[in-house]
Amino acid sequence: MLSGGLMTKGLRLNAGRMMFLVGIIIGFSSSPVRLDAQAIPRTRLVLLGTGTPNADPERSGPATAVVVDDRAYLIDAGPGIVRRAALAAREKDMPALSASGLNHVFITHLHSDHTVGL
Repeated sequence: MLSGGLMTKGLRLNAGRMMFLVGIIIGFSSSPVRLDAQAIPRTRLVLLGTGTPNADPERSGPATAVVVDDRAYLIDAGPGIVRRAALAAREKDMPALSASGLNHVFITHLHSDHTVGL
């Protein structure tokens, strides 16, 4: 039905009701929302090593840390990971990367350059 109202799946809405509903939807969608800064987890990605299987004194083996609040999740554990994590813990003020905080490790595949740091 087009004259005097809109017929949608058995629900008849006249122009006044339609405008009222649109107003409510806009009102709720534009209301400010307060977010507690403590409730939002802080997530950081730290590249601890990007080396190759060939030994290189300038680069540590493959290792990445995802730090969520005070927990570190390691992805791969190439050679030198503990040393690089300790350095990041000190220089980037990330205590989750201290040696005692390295408790969660995900290994992408079982090649020695991804596991020797364990």
